[in-house]
Amino acid sequence: MINNHKDLKLDGGKNNKDKDGEFIFRPWITTKNGKRIYAKEYGLKAFKIYIS
Repeated sequence: MINNHKDLKLDGGKNNKDKDGEFIFRPWITTKNGKRIYAKEYGLKAFKIYIS
């Protein structure tokens, strides 16, 4: 059996790309004051961040 990665829909069938940018996923974010907030603390695997 051969898997074709182009056929996989890892985003639930929705396109992650927008006209001007795309989304990235990170397990933590850093606030302006330098504190790290982990997605795991909020019951998430990652934060979805839009990059233009």
